[in-house]
Amino acid sequence: MGYMSIMNRDIKLIAFSVLGAIAGAVVIILIALLGRALFRKEAMGGGDITLMAMIGMYIGFWPSIPMTLVLASLLGSIVGIILIAFRKRESDGHIPFGPFLSIGALITMLYGNDIWSLYMHLMGL
Repeated sequence: MGYMSIMNRDIKLIAFSVLGAIAGAVVIILIALLGRALFRKEAMGGGDITLMAMIGMYIGFWPSIPMTLVLASLLGSIVGIILIAFRKRESDGHIPFGPFLSIGALITMLYGNDIWSLYMHLMGL
């Protein structure tokens, strides 16, 4: 393997990481801005933005970031509903989103290709 091919591979890897970090942060920033506009209170914190940038840097943009967000939202919703049902939280209480982002990213890293293949098969694509 020549020097130029190694350098091209490294440049592609760096671009992949930078694009993933930017995309991850921007998605959470947009959710935070939309949440603030709709609900008049903070929807996402700076820690969520930083965490999602790091996740995006590590796992890349497509389809990993959307999959991580969907899984995190699904898991957070399930836990939130359970906590409300057992009266451990009020329906307007805050639940930290970072742990769900982390679990969603882990599931995406371990099973993302399988989940994406299943989704594409179910959609007939």
